[in-house]
Amino acid sequence: MKMPHRCRDLELRIKPYFDFLLPDTSNLLVSCPSGAADPVPMETEEMPASVSTLPSTMTALTVSGNAAISETPASPAHLNDEVTYTARAKEKVQSPAASAKPAFSHIDVPDPLKLHLFEASRLPEKLRSENPDFDLHVTVDGVKVVGPDQLGVERVKNSILEFLSSIAQAHLTFDKMFSEFLAKEEVKQKILEELKEQNLPSNYEVSGPVVVVTSLSLSMVHQACNSIKALISQFSLPVEETYECMLYCQEWPAFLCTLDFCSVFITDIGRKITVVTMKDMEEEKQTAIIQFLTTPVQKDTVILMEPGMLNYLQIFYSHLLAEMNQVTLLPLESGDGLSISGNAGACQTAEEVLHGLIDAVCTKTIRVCRPGIARFLVGEEGTSILHEMQSKFQVHISMDQVHWETTNEVGIFFSLLILHSNSTNDIHSFVFVFRIFLKARGKLCRIRTSQGLSALPATNTSNLEEDARLSLAIQYSMETNVSTGPELSRENSLLNQAVEASLKDCIRMANVVEISVFAGYSTDLIRVDIALGKKVTQRQCEEQVSHKNLKNLSEYYKRCLDLIMRKHAVEIRVDGTTVTVSGFKDYVAEALPDVKNLLKRISNTVSDPEVLTSVQWVRNEQGTMAATPYLPEATTYIENSSDEFQDVVKEFYDTIEEYHNKIRIIKVEKITNSLLYNQYKLKKASMLANPTSVGVERTLFHGTNERSVKEICVHGFNRSFCGKNATVYGQGVYFAVNAGLSVSDTYSPPNADGHKFVFMVKVLTGDYTVGQHEMKAAPLKEDSAIPLRFDSVTDSMSRPTLFVIFNDTQAYPEYLITCQKIYR
Repeated sequence: MKMPHRCRDLELRIKPYFDFLLPDTSNLLVSCPSGAADPVPMETEEMPASVSTLPSTMTALTVSGNAAISETPASPAHLNDEVTYTARAKEKVQSPAASAKPAFSHIDVPDPLKLHLFEASRLPEKLRSENPDFDLHVTVDGVKVVGPDQLGVERVKNSILEFLSSIAQAHLTFDKMFSEFLAKEEVKQKILEELKEQNLPSNYEVSGPVVVVTSLSLSMVHQACNSIKALISQFSLPVEETYECMLYCQEWPAFLCTLDFCSVFITDIGRKITVVTMKDMEEEKQTAIIQFLTTPVQKDTVILMEPGMLNYLQIFYSHLLAEMNQVTLLPLESGDGLSISGNAGACQTAEEVLHGLIDAVCTKTIRVCRPGIARFLVGEEGTSILHEMQSKFQVHISMDQVHWETTNEVGIFFSLLILHSNSTNDIHSFVFVFRIFLKARGKLCRIRTSQGLSALPATNTSNLEEDARLSLAIQYSMETNVSTGPELSRENSLLNQAVEASLKDCIRMANVVEISVFAGYSTDLIRVDIALGKKVTQRQCEEQVSHKNLKNLSEYYKRCLDLIMRKHAVEIRVDGTTVTVSGFKDYVAEALPDVKNLLKRISNTVSDPEVLTSVQWVRNEQGTMAATPYLPEATTYIENSSDEFQDVVKEFYDTIEEYHNKIRIIKVEKITNSLLYNQYKLKKASMLANPTSVGVERTLFHGTNERSVKEICVHGFNRSFCGKNATVYGQGVYFAVNAGLSVSDTYSPPNADGHKFVFMVKVLTGDYTVGQHEMKAAPLKEDSAIPLRFDSVTDSMSRPTLFVIFNDTQAYPEYLITCQKIYR
């Protein structure tokens, strides 16, 4: 500072920046009474009137106004100003807290690793203990120092900068599996704790395959890198083909989440697992992975699809479904999907394969509009044509949307209309006859429910039932008087509208159908559409009948023509005195006699009250010719005994498996149906007569929905009804060995109240074998000298879980169990 300095022809005067570096002038100042100071010789140069504040890394420079610095002493007045300033500087150094504001400084640290390392080191605590009057704060981008004087702040700042300048970094490059493992938060905390215990305070960040390691010095960062490499370990596990599917199940990712300090990678197309973990944890992780792969995880899933799609898969991909022997495939009772159960990995693989098959199948809905097309397609000839096209074009044609029911009720109703026709027929007479029919139909249904039609010979049940309905309807027609009151007139009007809408809907469904076609190629769909159109057109015809009375047909007779259309599935058009009947040839031939009979009745209507009063609905007891009138009230008897209840409940819970504490029984009902029971006893006796049959009867379970309960109670297990659900082991009726399968929502869906319905059934399983989906009857026994069939089929000969029967009389619904799930 005592040397001369120049800058651009100007002479520079250098002064200390900090006050404590100024010379002590207390002994050199002499005060005068006038306030002036006597000049005293000084070795220091003149102090300027103002000093600029410069950065801490620079020296304070003051430029004098003179071109050169004089060597002679300064004037007294100027010296007085200089000495006074010096005195102030000294006073400031001696008592800095008297009037000075707190000093502060902010050190920028953009590198988060260095900032974290500084915060985790002992330096902040050391600085705070050495400088208790100072505040040290670590911010998001640096360090803030606040103190009572700038000197102390700068001293602390220099200590921090010296620490930060000594920090060193190193870059490590790892494979993807190692870098992903090191990026885990739990792994990072564990490694940093291990380094801290080794007196290697460090930190690291992962960026792709590069790991940036930061420590206090170059030697420490090298040691930290070596320690990180030593703390991680890698090992491989070969995976057998049997357990390979477990690597792709949905439970596998969930299992990996439970493995801490571990990263697992599948290599070599699932044949090997590479595991990265911490040192000394290899055995623990290996044991956990092996236990997961070798422990079966059971899973149940459902794949929903159209019933026609299910049939297509079973017909054309039967070999593929058969190869899925690691899982159990069962069709849903509703027929709109498959239930898959078994090992979790195998279930997921099967589910993915089936979804792939479904996406690859081409579908098309073919709409056909022809009179009677619905009846034709469900008839023998139409079914034969469809089967021929299915075989020719390798397609499946679904008839789920084709609705036609051949019933004698329309014929009975039509006969009643003809019987009641007279010269004053109008729409009120039509409604009156319809009321008679509804009353007779309801009465007969109650009688059939209670008696099971046991009084009717089996060979003539259909004809006798039709005659019985007609006779009973005629009997009620004599007992009913036509009222003309306003309330009844309004009710008749509403009933007429309902009948008219119902008839039109039935006729429309008979004349318009939509069939779904499933094929492997879209060209096959087009071929089926063209071929079916040709077949249908070739069989259409029309016939005409003329009659003078057709000009003024009443609404009553027009409704009779509608009934003829519904009965025979034809189209009838009246044009003047000509009626045209069109449709399929056979159906037109059937409808013409009814049309002619109606025209004859129009021209010559005769009432026959004698007939109406002479008919009574009776039944003949078996083994006698005596006629017994039916009771006015007949009901279905359902009994509930406490002893029986306990026995049924015990057997139900003994086989309910995992649902034991999840199902609550609401009630148990005993079913009494003499017709079904007598048929079952006869079938059982015939099977016991076979010397090879031992233990022919089993108690099994059958879950169903609420809509099917009444059907089963009254008519039993109808295989044609159950056959809608295309089945894996045969097109029959399915029964479960354990109630646990039947109580699942798949087979016994709950109703609106949450109630589920399971039948406990006596089933004649007899001799059985393993079933196949194409079976419509039990297969023949190969070792039999005469053509004998097995009595039933099953899914497994060693441990069967279900049985399928193909004879409706082989099962009797003994009890109906109404139960409910318990939600805890």
